[in-house]
Amino acid sequence: MKKKDRGIALITVLLSLALIGVLVSSISIAGNITYRVGLINVKSIQNQYAAESRMSRAIWDMNYELKIHTNRKLGFQSELDTEEDGEVRLYADGQPIIETYDDKIVTLKYHDANQGFDLSGTINSSKVKLLKAAIKLPFEADPAPVDDFIDKLIDYTDRNDLFQNEGMEREQYEDEFGVDLPRNSPMEFAEEALWVPGIEEAIFSQKEYQEMDLSQFEFKVQDYLRVIPYRGVNFPRSSKSNFFAATDYQIMLHGELDEAQMEEVREARRLWYSEKINIQETIPEIYMKLSRVFSFNESKIYRIQVQVSQNDSGASVNQEVIFSLAKGFPRYRPDTFSGLRYWRKVNF
Repeated sequence: MKKKDRGIALITVLLSLALIGVLVSSISIAGNITYRVGLINVKSIQNQYAAESRMSRAIWDMNYELKIHTNRKLGFQSELDTEEDGEVRLYADGQPIIETYDDKIVTLKYHDANQGFDLSGTINSSKVKLLKAAIKLPFEADPAPVDDFIDKLIDYTDRNDLFQNEGMEREQYEDEFGVDLPRNSPMEFAEEALWVPGIEEAIFSQKEYQEMDLSQFEFKVQDYLRVIPYRGVNFPRSSKSNFFAATDYQIMLHGELDEAQMEEVREARRLWYSEKINIQETIPEIYMKLSRVFSFNESKIYRIQVQVSQNDSGASVNQEVIFSLAKGFPRYRPDTFSGLRYWRKVNF
């Protein structure tokens, strides 16, 4: 064999070996990826079942809590209402409860659902007045963003096709967004308001008039909307939003607090979470201001969040349930299920 032919053969062999190496490596990587994806899927399913189980137990734990402890004032614990050995009190104050089961980490939070803007029912003059009060736009501010949104909100929920001044009816929704809206009836769920143009500009229209640094606050519209209960269930009439369910920005805005006072509020809330020190004791003067605009009592409509995760994988499951307990909740009987009413359950 000529030297030239031997060189070509050597190059061919080396290229073949390199190609085989790449193929083997690709197969190995693909197999490893398939294995890991399959493992994550299996653990996700396991976590889903774990979240379902923990959520069911959380609901019944709250039912038991309400039977045993009738004092439901948040941020306050009397001498007669302390925890006994081994007992964990359940408050709808949003404090994370972290539990571990083998390789799973479960984070549980109880919230009061009485928070944010109430967009339920007919948007009449009294409801408009309450919405504007909740937005809390300064007197000198431009009211156009709020007024324009309210016009669109009225057109969205009323039962006719007559235009408000800056409203929108079906033709405009179809032309601009290609959707068959508005509903022309009261909203069925709070997040439906996100379909109404201008909602974010309206509810946060007072931001530009604030002197405080707002970078420390979050402005997610969903966090500022009150859940719309199913028919037959209502929040207490003329009730104030729950302090522990309110965002920090709402506390600052409606409590008319400055930065130093807001920090005191955060510290008071931390002391309540960690040591159950009454908020009224840690910030007595600020508490008086806050109690005028916020409620420290539970509305008896609850939002429970459960997160199940594992350290060794990205398989994380989040579940949320909003529910209420009927008055006179009956004692447990086999094969019966009455008294518990929940109308929203989501995974995210």
